[in-house]
Amino acid sequence: MFINVLVIKSHIKRYILDKIQKFVLHLYKSFYVKNVIPTYYYTEQKRKGKVLISYLPVHQLAKLTHTNILECNAIAEEIRSFGYDIDLYSCSDNVNKLSSDKYELIFGFGQPFRFASANKKTNTKSILYCTEGPLSLASEKEIEAFKRVRKTLGINNFVRRSKKIYQDSDFLIPDKLLVLGDDTSRWSTFELPVDSIDPTGLPPRLDINHIRNKKFNKSLLWLGSYGAVNRGLDLAFLAASNLNLELHVVGVKHKKDKLLLSKLQETYPLVQSYDYGFISLYSDTFKSVLKLSSALILPSASEGVNTGLLTSCRNGIPGFVSSNCGISKSRIGITVCDNFQDMLSKLYSYYNYHDNEYYINNSINVFNESNNKYNIISFRKKFNKYISNLLI
Repeated sequence: MFINVLVIKSHIKRYILDKIQKFVLHLYKSFYVKNVIPTYYYTEQKRKGKVLISYLPVHQLAKLTHTNILECNAIAEEIRSFGYDIDLYSCSDNVNKLSSDKYELIFGFGQPFRFASANKKTNTKSILYCTEGPLSLASEKEIEAFKRVRKTLGINNFVRRSKKIYQDSDFLIPDKLLVLGDDTSRWSTFELPVDSIDPTGLPPRLDINHIRNKKFNKSLLWLGSYGAVNRGLDLAFLAASNLNLELHVVGVKHKKDKLLLSKLQETYPLVQSYDYGFISLYSDTFKSVLKLSSALILPSASEGVNTGLLTSCRNGIPGFVSSNCGISKSRIGITVCDNFQDMLSKLYSYYNYHDNEYYINNSINVFNESNNKYNIISFRKKFNKYISNLLI
């Protein structure tokens, strides 16, 4: 286990920010929610009718901590541009009473979506927005990952990601599915029309000049959040060990994930690993990590499309991902691997068969392509085209 100044600074900064955020959240819950908004609305002057969006609560939309905030804003604004008022609910709202017969369209996921879809008017369309992979596949692959870690590390307590937001019954009520990524083949078992859209990555922290002057070394980035087993943190350490790579770990926060990371650092003492914890992707610490990283590894059990991957690409850092991550085949900046051995082979070639000029040119290509493709403007255009067929 190796410690550097960036790691220490990030832990101190995160501790202070966590205290501030908890205090602000306490004030919000004790006053604002109880006294101002019993439910969340995102409304305008009434025009053609109403649309229900069940996704993120209004109070989160002013923060820019995740790409889904940008996307939720974009979805609401594009629907509103067709002349509809919007009722915006959090997917976690416990809705017992909802006048669902007043909506022309119901979009999203979670309890408000379930309730409104089950009680909608006959001619109202219901679209389930799937930000994860199919439930059965996700659950199956996650259990396989748990068994792998239990066998190799002797750990039995895991953070479960699958079946947290979606339920099997969710797929019995909508008229259509809108899924992330272009791999619609894994949704073929559902007897519903399936459309797809790429999510976004956060705006880049590195600019083209940073990339042109970057010194590429044998370093690997794992960028995750809760559910580190599902996102293959153990396989990231194994890859770093086999290929003699430095490993930068960003996003570990949950207690069980921290125990996993500690066990991995103990199991692979020769891997030069750095734990930055759960940090802001707008922080100087994350910018420094990006400068040190030459590739991202994402051997996930199952994903929709990982927005950390797209954020990495928008900073000129290519990603090596498993085949269950919502992307059907390799594209510029993203190498899809059939299995872990295939990932090892492709990473070995990437790190050992090229000179610094290749890395710079490849990184510039990844940067340009990804910033053209995975930005919020592109997302809005695609969503506008998709939703126009349902609202006009």
